[in-house]
Amino acid sequence: MHPRIGPVSCTIEDVAKLAGVSKSTVSRVLTGSPKVSPAARQAVERAIAETGFRLNAHARSLASGRSDAIAVLLTQPTEELFDDPTIRGLSRGVNEGLGDREEALLVLLAGSPREQRRAVRFLDKQRIDGVVHLTPHHADPILPVVMAAKLPMVVCGTLPGVNLGPQIRTVTITDREGAASAVRYLRECGAKRIAAITGPKDAPGSSERLMGYRDALDDAYDPALVVHGDYTLPSGRDAMRSLLDSSVEFDAVFCASDRMAAGVYQVAQERGLSIPGDLQVVGFDGHPLGEQLVPTLTTVAQPIEYIGRQTVEMLNEMITGGDPGHRVFPTELVVRGSTRNPD
Repeated sequence: MHPRIGPVSCTIEDVAKLAGVSKSTVSRVLTGSPKVSPAARQAVERAIAETGFRLNAHARSLASGRSDAIAVLLTQPTEELFDDPTIRGLSRGVNEGLGDREEALLVLLAGSPREQRRAVRFLDKQRIDGVVHLTPHHADPILPVVMAAKLPMVVCGTLPGVNLGPQIRTVTITDREGAASAVRYLRECGAKRIAAITGPKDAPGSSERLMGYRDALDDAYDPALVVHGDYTLPSGRDAMRSLLDSSVEFDAVFCASDRMAAGVYQVAQERGLSIPGDLQVVGFDGHPLGEQLVPTLTTVAQPIEYIGRQTVEMLNEMITGGDPGHRVFPTELVVRGSTRNPD
């Protein structure tokens, strides 16, 4: 039995001597190279276990060409991030997706010009191996920096008009189809004039949901019934007041987020409108919030945490030389109490 060498004093040379192999063979085992015989790999692994050897992060980076760190990029204003259940769900999924792997997770806040200047300093291959971008927008100022750094990146959402190339892959949901299914269902439930409270104009998912709304209405589409919010509850409240104070008539509202739908509920109560008697409401996201509202909210649900897990799996596949392709996940209409039974 060889005496155990403490992890502080132990070196690759010690492991190689104990295993009876060369230092280069130990390095290949540590970096996961397939160019090692099973017998040599077993000998090295036994020596590592016996010595308690651990390769420090800097040495591992030099050996593998990787930093063993990935970045999660958030370009929403910081004050919105902590209130957004979608971002929380995606972030939980990202963390779960890492599992027992030893990569460091670097969160880059880039919601303001000052934060963006700080964030771009970390967007290079010396610091990180890849990026998960959770909050893309049209004309995203960070995107060119990532592309110039040639970092692998997985984006939650579409990037219209951007030549993605092999280094960027997207994970999306059926925003357009989900919104269309919600509006068609409202029509089946007897709604004649359906208003829409959409998300920000520069958010890809918001644009897709607005297109789905238009698809379902076809010739009945009326731009006077569309108001833009920013996915938050206060913006849903403001949009609902704007609709009610205008001259337009409507008997249903499709909201591009559950939080905006909650704002609609508050204003309906203020104005003495019953849901679904006077006004039918459908949200989007499938957050637990919808089950807490009275009546419970009919919504278009998306698999938020699962998407977060997928982003990490896709990114790791790209980092190791694979191509996960672009992935699209389905939405599901969940019918609850805020809509009437179909005619």
